[in-house]
Amino acid sequence: MNRTAISLALCLGLVAAAGSAQACTLDTAKNKPTVRKDGAPYAGAQGKPWYAQGRPVTIDGASYKRQGSPRVFGEFDLSFLEKAGEFEGVLVFKDTDQEGTIFVPVDAKACTFQAYQKAD
Repeated sequence: MNRTAISLALCLGLVAAAGSAQACTLDTAKNKPTVRKDGAPYAGAQGKPWYAQGRPVTIDGASYKRQGSPRVFGEFDLSFLEKAGEFEGVLVFKDTDQEGTIFVPVDAKACTFQAYQKAD
């Protein structure tokens, strides 16, 4: 196989892999994020001024501060999340195993979430 054929095969493989990736959606029956394609799309925090400025998130009167960097969640990670509310047009999820931690979707297309810890 020549170099051009190898490059083309690699490019086609990457495009095929990228096309098969599933975005995060909301299972409205369970109020949980999912990677199923039949879920309802939701807005992420990317591009929102409050997120870009690193401001705290307030849910049910409690303040939460950003913790670490955003990370991609897989189906297993999503199984621990459930809807906790909404902050300025963005859904907020709580971790059923970690009290005091919430997760804000940054980009639903990439299934990335930002962790926030309850402020003291």
